[in-house]
This record gives sequence, C-alpha cells and structure tokens, in this order.
Amino acid sequence: MDKSSFGTLFKFVRMGKGISQSELSYGICTPRTIYNIEKGFNTPSIELMLHFANKLGFDFLSILSYSNSENGLLYYKTFQAMEKFYESADFHSLEKQVDQLLENNTDLSPYQYQILHWYKGICIAALYRECEGARAEFSLALSYTREFGVEEAARHYCTIQELHILNSYANILHLEENYLLAIDLYRDILNNLSRYGKNSNDPLFVKISYNLAKSLNKMNKPREALTICQAAILLAQKNNILNSLAELFIEKGNSHDLLGEMEERNRCFKRFIYLHELCGNHESIREKKARFVEKYGLAFDNV
Repeated sequence: MDKSSFGTLFKFVRMGKGISQSELSYGICTPRTIYNIEKGFNTPSIELMLHFANKLGFDFLSILSYSNSENGLLYYKTFQAMEKFYESADFHSLEKQVDQLLENNTDLSPYQYQILHWYKGICIAALYRECEGARAEFSLALSYTREFGVEEAARHYCTIQELHILNSYANILHLEENYLLAIDLYRDILNNLSRYGKNSNDPLFVKISYNLAKSLNKMNKPREALTICQAAILLAQKNNILNSLAELFIEKGNSHDLLGEMEERNRCFKRFIYLHELCGNHESIREKKARFVEKYGLAFDNV
C-alpha cells in the first residue's frame, strides 16, 4: 500500500460523506490519527480500518486496491462514475468507459479488473443479448480471485463483489431458461450471505431473493416463491428499499396468479405500480400499467 495514495483517497471519501476528522475519530482514536493517515504519515490498523469502513460506508478492500497506484484517486473517481452508469442502466456509457480502461491501463489491481469484466459481461447481456459472451466475462471476472468454477465458488466464502458476479451469472442462466441451475445458484448465494454474516447487506439479500422467486415461479413453484417474497418484502420495507420492494410485489402477484388467487394478485400488482410512482418512475411503468388495465381490468385510484 502506498501511504500517500491511501491518505489522499481516504480524505476524499471522508469529505465526500461530509464527516469531520473529529466525528470519524470519536470513540476509537484521536483526530490527530486521522490527520496523520490523510497526510500519508501512517496507515490504519485492521481494527481502525473496519471502524472507518463502517462509519463511512465503503468496502475497505476496494480502497486498498486503489491505493497501490499513483493514479488511485483518478481510478476511484472513474469507478464511481461507472457505478452510476450501472445503477442508471446507461450501458452504452458504461461499456465505453470499461473498454477504455481495459485498453489503456496496465497498473490496475486484480480487484479492479474483476469489476471491469463484471461490468463488461453486464453490457454484453444488456446491449447485445449474447448470453454466452456474458457468461465468459463473468467467469473471467471470478478467475481474478478464484481458481475454481462458478458453482463451486458459491459454496465457499465469497466477498460481496464475488456474490454480485455470481448473481449476474445466475441471471444469465435464468434468461437461457436454465431455471433449475439458476435456482441452485441463487440459493447458494443466499446461503453464503447468511453463513458468513453478510445478511447485513440487505439490498443484495433482497435482490437475490427476488431473482430466486422469479425462477421458482417459472418452475411453477408459487408457494415457495411466495415464502421467499414475503421474507424479502419485510426486509425491504424495514430498510426502505423501494425499487426492489416494488419488484417483489409484482413477483408476489405472479405467484398468486399461478395459484388462482386473483384478488391477492391484483392487490400486489397495484402495490407494484404505486411504489414505482412513489419513486417517480412514471414513464418507465406506463406501458406495464396499461397492460394491467387491459389484461386484468385493474383500476389504480387507490391501492
């Protein structure tokens, strides 16, 4: 680790969160300790790093990966921008940035190469519908930290980043209608999250639960899907994860539809529309709302 590069990155993250040196140090060290870290005089212990990561909301392995390069801060900002492209589904911009980094940089860390190939696989799937190419990129991404295959990796301790890659791989299996394989992989990911105490990463837990329920419904297992949905809905409500909560309600509605429970189905579909409108996603759900009106005769005056 380059102390100076780490200190610069650390200060950038802290200031970006609007937290002072005194606030960050409270109860565990002195403000002078933070000052020395940011000036590149010292590096924090593992205990301090975990405290800082929890308080600032970052993955400390990620910060360490950037601090090995003199371009660490530039790379950090670039990867932050790519994360925003990913979250907003701007896959054209994401692919352009990924290709540029892969072509023009040689001092990236394995962690950063892993993220780039994960993003590349996502872009291939989203823009070109090339499932085989996407799977190859996800396998390559995983190979930067694993020596064995996807299915075996999910049964061992995985980082959160590795679990995101495994989830993307399972999504491709779902798209290819390999629902049994997708279900097994989603379950392994959820078990990994729970087994190693990562279920505090609630957004990922909710996302995987939704994906699992979707595949279970495709296999005509609506009761099992309902159980999965309900547990994830409670978690999403607790953490105010509204977009994921909306998707869970449509999958719960699909389960009720398979069971012939039309009143519950309609209630779930209306809740789905309401939550998306609450998030301001009016344009993106207009077509689906019209389909619900036409197919099920739903009215959306109230939910």
